[in-house]
Amino acid sequence: MQKGLLIPTIIVFAIISTFEIISTLIRKKLSKSCYYKFYEDKLVYRDTYFRKKAKEVEYKSFKEIRYNQGFIQSKFNIGEIYISTNSKNFFNRFLILKLIPDVEENYEKITKIFNT
Repeated sequence: MQKGLLIPTIIVFAIISTFEIISTLIRKKLSKSCYYKFYEDKLVYRDTYFRKKAKEVEYKSFKEIRYNQGFIQSKFNIGEIYISTNSKNFFNRFLILKLIPDVEENYEKITKIFNT
């Protein structure tokens, strides 16, 4: 790498890292308004931050479950779980559970429920 590019590269990296950390902290604060409850036959999701909304999804409608945990999220021990369903309504086909603590452990619990 040329000497003239080193400083701009470090600055860009610092800006991106700062943005990611701030974004994760904000999302973690917002997560306190989200509620996920796993029952024997369904998942109940409630979000009360921007507007009150609730959703119930039966496990039998799940098609795929996956999770994601970025580098910064791993430092805060949080992640996201993505669930796709076979709903005919486009807006109900995908459910993103955000800021899940111990995401890998919780993902395993969900897949066990899903696969039984």
